[in-house]
Amino acid sequence: MDRVSKISVIVPVYNAANLVGDCVYSILRQTFSDFELILVDDGSTDGSAEICDGFAGIDTRVKVIHQKNQGVSVARNAGIAASKANWITFVDSDDLLLDCCLQALYDAANANADIDIAYCGYLIVANDSNRAVSFDTKWYFGKEDICDLLANSKLLIRCSPWAKLFRKKVLDDYQLRFDTELSISEDRLFLYEFLCHTQGIALTSYIGYIYGSFSPNSLKHKAIPVEMLVHRQEKIQTAGLNLLKAFEMTGGSCYLVARHLMLILSELIRQVHDEATKNKTAIVEQNGFRERFFNTFLLNEVANDKRWQDYISEDELRQQIALGDFKKYNRLIEKKDFILKCKRTVYQLMKRKRSNRPYAKALSIINR
Repeated sequence: MDRVSKISVIVPVYNAANLVGDCVYSILRQTFSDFELILVDDGSTDGSAEICDGFAGIDTRVKVIHQKNQGVSVARNAGIAASKANWITFVDSDDLLLDCCLQALYDAANANADIDIAYCGYLIVANDSNRAVSFDTKWYFGKEDICDLLANSKLLIRCSPWAKLFRKKVLDDYQLRFDTELSISEDRLFLYEFLCHTQGIALTSYIGYIYGSFSPNSLKHKAIPVEMLVHRQEKIQTAGLNLLKAFEMTGGSCYLVARHLMLILSELIRQVHDEATKNKTAIVEQNGFRERFFNTFLLNEVANDKRWQDYISEDELRQQIALGDFKKYNRLIEKKDFILKCKRTVYQLMKRKRSNRPYAKALSIINR
């Protein structure tokens, strides 16, 4: 019988030949060595598959799954299905682990039998700037403690599957997997659903994960169809409300869930406006989505929370969504788009080395 490792590290790989090598090396050199590394090649065409097979040939801890291109959610699910360990962590192929990452997560997770998920800190590297997100080492048990943690910490701000250790039994007992119909926010949905079944949460102060948006395959640069945004809204609203119910979160403790629902609703409503051929059609659809997704319970719960009031007031578009005034919302969108178009035109003219003075004056007028 094959020996079972303590941690399964799952890395979905798609056309990351120039990055995946560094990622894998950062995993193989961990001070904690009792893990299996599952590389899921999602139909790569740039040599990534051969690189993955090369690592499997030099380290017995590495296992490679080859599948046709189906997206990151299918790849992660394939890794979960193949995993043998009691704990699972996910790493993106363009990210890195610092040497003690797995050790810190494992120690935090195994401090108590009721821990189902452990978090470590991470470093965000993008656009030549670094930002560290860290936690105090601490453990949380029971509805009251976890409610307070989720309501007042950074845990629900970035809901990625990386920099975390998940108990495999929870995934299997509740059949929790990534939604294969989503290519955006599938990680938040997965985390919301997992947290609903969590008995204990561990945080470690160790910063062990380096996140960098280096891959050209990043979805955040791609247009998302309205149908997918609708599906996302439905699933995340349901999961968010289930999370609030699971930990009896009320009042201001609902803020972070409400904030995200407002954010993704804003994206949906904006996309409807962009795709509608007639403004009247856009208003009808936007009102329909507001009634369907902007849950009255959430709105009433967070209405008096200062964080919510500040979040709404800092953006004109959010204010109009909250009020349901889509005629004004659409006018603001059109105004913003017109100003942006003007700015682009002016900058293009300035680049042609013409006299900058009249164009600089035009910019000052546009920016008013």
